[in-house]
Amino acid sequence: MPKIIRNHSKQKAPEIPSKIPHDSHVLPPLPDAMMKLIDDFADYRDVSAFICHALAVSLSGQEQPNKNIITGARICSGWLQTQTAAIQESLIEVQARYVDEHNKVGTA
Repeated sequence: MPKIIRNHSKQKAPEIPSKIPHDSHVLPPLPDAMMKLIDDFADYRDVSAFICHALAVSLSGQEQPNKNIITGARICSGWLQTQTAAIQESLIEVQARYVDEHNKVGTA
């Protein structure tokens, strides 16, 4: 469980990474695809922890929700929703590639 920082005004928001377009014709090697998934999930974890912390602080009465908090929450929640779908799609793709590569090895 993330540690709640009492003096949250000094806490810096995590940078929300932009999705880098990739050439669908050139797939990275499977280990590289797995490492990218791990990195994507780490970004997801950081943004999720930040927004949950901000919500906890607001609900505890330490700070009243304001326009900046609400706007930030909307941006983060939209990014989390998009990233959830992207990670799910990547997991399905990597799993299918893994099965395909192992089926080729078994028939060779």
